[in-house]
Amino acid sequence: AAADTAKNELSFMPPVAVRGDIARCMFYMVLRYDGTETNTYDLQLTNCPCSTRYALGKLATLLQWHAEDPVDEAERARNERICSDYQNNRNPFVDHPEIVAKLWPADFSDGLCSMDCPAAPSGGGDEEEVERGKGPCVSPGDVAIVGFNSDGIDTIGLVALSPLPAGAQISVTDNAWTGSEWRATEGIAVFTVGADAVPAGSVLAWKADGSSSGAGGTWATEGVSPSLTATGEALLVYQQCEGKSEPNFVFGLDFSPSGWAAAGDVLTSTNSLAPPALVSAGLALALPHKDNYVYSGSTSGTRAALIGNITQVAGWTGDNTQEMVLPAGPFVVEAVAPDGSGGGQCRRLTVEQQRSIQAKGFSPVLCSR
Repeated sequence: AAADTAKNELSFMPPVAVRGDIARCMFYMVLRYDGTETNTYDLQLTNCPCSTRYALGKLATLLQWHAEDPVDEAERARNERICSDYQNNRNPFVDHPEIVAKLWPADFSDGLCSMDCPAAPSGGGDEEEVERGKGPCVSPGDVAIVGFNSDGIDTIGLVALSPLPAGAQISVTDNAWTGSEWRATEGIAVFTVGADAVPAGSVLAWKADGSSSGAGGTWATEGVSPSLTATGEALLVYQQCEGKSEPNFVFGLDFSPSGWAAAGDVLTSTNSLAPPALVSAGLALALPHKDNYVYSGSTSGTRAALIGNITQVAGWTGDNTQEMVLPAGPFVVEAVAPDGSGGGQCRRLTVEQQRSIQAKGFSPVLCSR
């Protein structure tokens, strides 16, 4: 980066000489677009853009830029040209920069923050970028969504239906999948397994207020946090595995009014195509639209039985006003005989089989016969 710029893995700083110009452009955008017109959004400036939908930037930083880089003749001339040659309107923050302090006084509080953003970059050079989304692969259905809230504090609950290997990274996003790439307008939360495997049955809860939980690993965000809208979303659990360029899709859940998008549909911030790998495996669940849902079915059974229950609409409880409490866990993921024999019937495991299963992170369930 140039000597008067800076960046880290989450944000960047433009050159000093244009920071005030950029701030005043963003002040204009927020003033102009309030979501009252068709196909527009209520744009906002906030001190927590990482957790606020349609937030353009960090307000405190932009106010600092506005003060440190005041309007100059070049900016006034550009404002005049834009008005006379293109838009027929002006940026009032260039003509009257003093109104910024009236709209956003020193004691202004937006009342929107639920979490702090990472620190802004400092200094003049590049900082090392963090590589996310790498690690051992799991199989589709090894992790499933078991609850979410789009009202109040955004929350997404996952359950591990197989042991998650050390170092694995499990991502969940409200980004739309186009069939070949991410639309990349939304957020991503990433759970990274620690030095030891996460046991099957563990519940991993991401929360936008920073109180995420999940024994045996840590949560982080990639770029910005997911921001669930009550009008509906499509959520995808996936990995970017070592040595693979395409996402490894693990589970999908849609709670938008129209369900999963079809080929040729216009993709927005609230819908997505269902990855074919999930559709063919029966792992792309579509729930009737409600703001909040929790899986309320059985929490014990074989991996296959639990997946079958979780992917049935009848196993879910939803509400448009009441926030759901995620399953506390752990789920009991019952083991089956390693040789798969028994025609689906329960059979007694030998001591050696029990020890083998325990060594892989499962808890064997013994049969009565």
